[in-house]
Amino acid sequence: MAFPGSLPENTKAVWSRSGQRLSRRALFTLPPVSYVTTPTIDVGLCTAAEGCDQCVGACPHGALKKDADAISVSREECVGCGACVSVCPQRAVEFPGWSPDELEAQVSDILEARSDLGALPLAFVCRNAPRATPNGWLSVTVPCVSMVSTGAILTALAYGVDSVEVSGCADACPSKAYETLRGRVDFCQELLQSLGDASASERVCLTDPDQGAPKPIPPRRSGMETPDGPLRLFGRGISSVAIKRLVDHYGVEDLTLDHLESPVGLVDIDDRACTGCGTCAGACPTDALSFEGRQGQATLLFDASMCTACGQCESVCPERSEGAISLSRAVDLHRLRQGSHVVFQGDELRCERCGSVFATTAMMERITSILGDGPTSQLLVRRCPECRVL
Repeated sequence: MAFPGSLPENTKAVWSRSGQRLSRRALFTLPPVSYVTTPTIDVGLCTAAEGCDQCVGACPHGALKKDADAISVSREECVGCGACVSVCPQRAVEFPGWSPDELEAQVSDILEARSDLGALPLAFVCRNAPRATPNGWLSVTVPCVSMVSTGAILTALAYGVDSVEVSGCADACPSKAYETLRGRVDFCQELLQSLGDASASERVCLTDPDQGAPKPIPPRRSGMETPDGPLRLFGRGISSVAIKRLVDHYGVEDLTLDHLESPVGLVDIDDRACTGCGTCAGACPTDALSFEGRQGQATLLFDASMCTACGQCESVCPERSEGAISLSRAVDLHRLRQGSHVVFQGDELRCERCGSVFATTAMMERITSILGDGPTSQLLVRRCPECRVL
């Protein structure tokens, strides 16, 4: 019921006998062609025009390209792994058959149907996994385990799943996703350990496909309440919500955890180097950074609960070399709960001719320090770009 429907752009023909030798007679028969699903980008939701290109960096096959203000998908290079779906904060990747709505509906129905039973073990299984799901585990098939984000694992745990297993195809994976998944699972285990859960390694695990012995059904541990509505496994803010739910459940008052696979990040601004230009806020795809004017003050705000540690703010900062901005992949409970707060504030400059705000005092001081205190610098400080040419 959650299937959104597909378009011709979402399918491509695949020669199903790829790599096999064919006789000349076989060339006169109907070609053994099959069709596979490939993603497309919803331009109405995509924020590529604001600078976002997380899906491009996440694609292990180079099938996504950023052309000007849009993302394009090469169907010839795409293998339909779904890695782009797992990192898109706007849920702008349309992938019929493996869409966020469909996978979320499956997990939501599992939670609803099994909420009254003794244990609820969930397995995310690659469609090419060499072995079947162990008996008693409830499985959700994914095109590739690269689609299983850290946020998806944490959300499942935070809403009632007792244990999560991720079963891939290891070295045979065409997307080489196994090592990435190992890091994501390791983060989830470390988080649970920090919360005081001694069974963290059993509650979240990455299955080695070479091990044929099925895992036993784990005992019920979580005691977490299931959601009233559909579960959200993809999109911005899901990881921080899941972490806060887990923290509340375990009764922990303070938590900090640095990890390379942390799904949330912390942005720190050095107000001695920052000029308040707002470039970082304009490039932030999740609105974790926002920029606004307040009573003659240029104000930069940061909300850790919305940050996905994508690094785009850091990459576009013109004062990065001066240490104006730094990003760390880390969980800080205090800052997650703090919400949007001011990280930089500076005086705004108004044009002496038209009265419009055009810069901050810190920005002009930075420019004059480079150009020197001459007539050109004085004009830049007093007038906006439009009035400078009058």
